[in-house]
Amino acid sequence: MKTKLPLFGILIFCFLISNGYAAAPDPVAGIICSHMEDVPSNTTTIDIEWNIPNGYTGFYYTLFTEASEYTTYTFDEDNVAGLPTNTIGQSAHVHSEVTDETYYFHVAAVWENEEEDLEFGPTTTYGPIIVDITPPPGSVDAPSTTTSRNVTLSFVSSEAIKIYVSNVGYGDGPELDLSANNPLPWELTEGEGSKRVYVRFLDRAGNNYDTYVDIQYNLNTDPMIGNIATQYMAKDTTFSIPFEITDTEGGNLVVSVSSDNQTLLSQAGLSITGIGGISQGNDYTVLTSASEKISLTLNLTPENLQIGEATITLNVGDSSAGSTSKSFTITVYRPGDVNQDGVVTIDDVRQALDYLMGIVLPSTLEYHIANRVDDGVRISWKDLSEIFRIQM
Repeated sequence: MKTKLPLFGILIFCFLISNGYAAAPDPVAGIICSHMEDVPSNTTTIDIEWNIPNGYTGFYYTLFTEASEYTTYTFDEDNVAGLPTNTIGQSAHVHSEVTDETYYFHVAAVWENEEEDLEFGPTTTYGPIIVDITPPPGSVDAPSTTTSRNVTLSFVSSEAIKIYVSNVGYGDGPELDLSANNPLPWELTEGEGSKRVYVRFLDRAGNNYDTYVDIQYNLNTDPMIGNIATQYMAKDTTFSIPFEITDTEGGNLVVSVSSDNQTLLSQAGLSITGIGGISQGNDYTVLTSASEKISLTLNLTPENLQIGEATITLNVGDSSAGSTSKSFTITVYRPGDVNQDGVVTIDDVRQALDYLMGIVLPSTLEYHIANRVDDGVRISWKDLSEIFRIQM
């Protein structure tokens, strides 16, 4: 036997269907927010709106919660007391704290049924919404002094993803990706002096932190060599000459020596020695501090039985700058050959006697040739006796 639904019941059922109360509302969809999900933003006002279903005549409950409290939420008749209703499909929240915060937005469509009971649609949650208002920490590592306009900057930041670097001011120049430009080759402005490099760090939220580094730029001067006077040495002996080098900026210096008379003083007879460096062939390499005076010794050994004159050139080069050269003359003489005719005879004894008696003033070379014993300030009888012995 079939049971027929009364006509009044059919009418009520149709009325409920026609007014949308036959079932709970649909979930809220089409949420549009001023903040992208899970993307930090330094905008403190969160604006949000959603689509209103066609024909919907109910209202909404909305709630912003902090992530520390709720990341999910469900509206029901037990937790909406005191909550305002929303009928416009829009809401907003202003972040008024001085620290960062992560929020979630919850919304549910609601209507009243025939018995004036609330029918809740599913709660829709949007988030996380990250409000980041804290500037990223950052620092710059750079040389305190430099002799080159080209330096290297290194950046340290746990939160920044972009940087601006400028010789002019903060935020000037192109925006650079931090990970791809760390370390960063950088060129200082022209001219000696203190150079300030401005750096702006930016995080994902767009917060910036400004800092700077000062670099003292000094033009790199060439290294220096102390002067060496004209030198004299007896044939078939080894001669040592002390000298000094220095470099205002310091650094790795390479000292070399050469001769223009290989018959008299070949490269094999030239060497440089010192303390703390490396001597190799005709070169000497040493690492110096700024303005440090380095004492070195030039060693010369002429070829056997050779006499004559040679120009010796010392060169010191700085790997980061230029180089400096100094030259001096050295005369290799035959002992006792005062008149320099190639042999020692009684004439040389007589000429040395003239020097001893003050009758003739010897030249510098003649003095070295005649001063055979004392090496003092004047020619003595001992020197004369030694020349006489040689000529015999």
